Formats: sequence, structure tokens, C-alpha cells
Amino acid sequence: MTRKPLKSSMPKAIPLRSIAPAADTNYYILGAHREDHESDIFRQMRDGKLVDVGYGWKQKNLRPLVGKSEAEIVSKLKQRGEKTAAYTALKHLLRFKEGDWVAIKKFSYARGKDPILVIHGYARIVKRNGELYRRRVRPFTHTIHAEYFDAAGPLEFPFTYGQSVHKITDRKRIKRIFGPVFKSESVKKLLHKPQSPRKDAPYSRRSAALTKSIEDQIRRYSRTVRARQEHNKLQLKLKEQLTANYGAANVTMEQDFVDLRVTTPTAIHLYEVKPFSKAGACVRSALGQLCLYAWSLNNEERKVVKLIIAGPNRPTKVESEFTAFLRKSLQLDLCYRAINKR
Repeated sequence: MTRKPLKSSMPKAIPLRSIAPAADTNYYILGAHREDHESDIFRQMRDGKLVDVGYGWKQKNLRPLVGKSEAEIVSKLKQRGEKTAAYTALKHLLRFKEGDWVAIKKFSYARGKDPILVIHGYARIVKRNGELYRRRVRPFTHTIHAEYFDAAGPLEFPFTYGQSVHKITDRKRIKRIFGPVFKSESVKKLLHKPQSPRKDAPYSRRSAALTKSIEDQIRRYSRTVRARQEHNKLQLKLKEQLTANYGAANVTMEQDFVDLRVTTPTAIHLYEVKPFSKAGACVRSALGQLCLYAWSLNNEERKVVKLIIAGPNRPTKVESEFTAFLRKSLQLDLCYRAINKR
């Protein structure tokens, strides 16, 4: 018996071929996380057909500022007592215009020295009943109307964007980040190309690699990774601990991409910090990086090189046995350190 395909619960997206963007289109990246960095409202924005930055809760109506210059928006919001984070985000949101494209960011951080940007999906700014703006109630604040489009996300790109809203002007980055929705001739015209790219062009050959889906990886790490901020907090906390033990003169941070380095008369300690809640996940993620750092280390004095993987929590018995197995099998001076000792 032939099974009928399951109906998707996802809202239907408008076909891309129906889009005819204007030549002066702007491109933005907008974060789906709110100020607490915990709640992600991508689904609510998509279902509500809008975009929102989660700032300006005390402001009843910002419609008079829609389309004004950045300087005027910032000035008015400062007068109303809004903080830097609020007016930095709202100065972009209130300048969104019909036809602009927005990539909705799930998160962005650095995995070691590799930048990571994960995009939920894409939206295009539209007018409804002649209006762009609408003030709404929680979980939204000041919203701009939008339509959302399927792009087989989440998608990963080699960039970092930490703020709530970024305006992207570099054409190469626009091409890479918004590539999944540039599938119609009308969208290609937006890039001001005289003709379609050759089939053997580098971008055509490598498009799959530029926009690989990482749904499985996101399911594994999204509960433990809180962007780069969490890594930085752990790194600074560990630096304070090491400085107390070895002295500030012997501790360096981000030297040759190493998170932390301690130098003693007889040894060099290389620390790689990972934010994952499980020690085993930290070990698996950091091992390759530490081996590369040790291999490329300038160790003219032939000091002992110690590799330390640092994570927030203590390892379980099994995780400690795993680290011991790696130490013995690879013949490395390797250990794990819990930054938040419990």
C-alpha cells in the first residue's frame, strides 16, 4: 500500500519566483534571541509574518520614527531614556523598507578560531494596508511586516555577527548569506550581474559547501551553547584562576589562537575552553585544536607541553576514563579541568 506523504505543519512559503525585488534593496541579519539569550522567537515571528528586535518595551508608539535617519532615531530614543543596545537595534529596524531582505539569525559564535553564523531562514519586508510598522504585545514590541521563505534551514556560514541587527553591504557576503533565496532571475538582478554565473564558476561548484544544513548539530549543542558570550565568561574566569596560581606575567590569552597559555620554567600549558555542559563534549570538540596548537608551537627550549581542556563542569567517572584513554593511547600530557568547580 502506498503511503500518503505527511502534511507539514510549517506554514506555506511564497514561491521565490514571485518575488521581484527593487534595485535598492538592503540586506540585514536580525537575531531571533531576546535579551536573555534564552528565548528564541523565530517561529512566532514567522507565524506572525513579522520581524522584531525585542527592544523599546516602554515606548508606546515609534511609528513617527519609521524611515527617519539613523541619527534622528538614535537622538529621539536617547531622549526617551533608551540604552545603547536598544537604539543600536531600533535604528536599523525602523529603517527597514518594503523589499528589503532579512536573514534571521539563530546564533553566531566562534568555534575555536572558526567563526560560525547559523541562519534560521529568510524574510522579505512588505507593507500591509499601506503600513510597514505595528506596535504589538509580548513577546513582541515594535514590529515590521514581513513574509517568510523556505530555505531548507538552519544553514551555517563562516561569519560572526554578535549584535541584534546588522546591515550587510559587502556584495560577496550578501551572495553567500542570502544565496539560498537567490534562485530566480529577478533576485539575481539584485546583485547587478550582467549575466547568470557560469556553471563552472567557483560559487556554482561550491554552493552546497557554503550553505550546509546543520540541523543535527544544532539539536546536539543548542541547549549548551549560548553564543560566544558564554565562552568568553568561562575564558576570563579561568584566566583569573591561572593568574592567581602562576602570576599575570606567565599567563597570556589568545596568543597564536590558543585560548590561554601558561609558561613556567619547565613547561608550557595550553588551554582550550569549551562551553558545553558535558565534559565529554568539551574533550571531543577541543582535542583536535589542542593537538594542532602543540604541533605548531615554537618550543625552542624543549619544555614539557601540557594540553588542558577546560569546560564549565566536573567530568563524570566515564568521561574521566575517556580522557585517560586518550592520554594513554595518544601519549599526550592531556587532562580536563572544570572551571566551575562544584
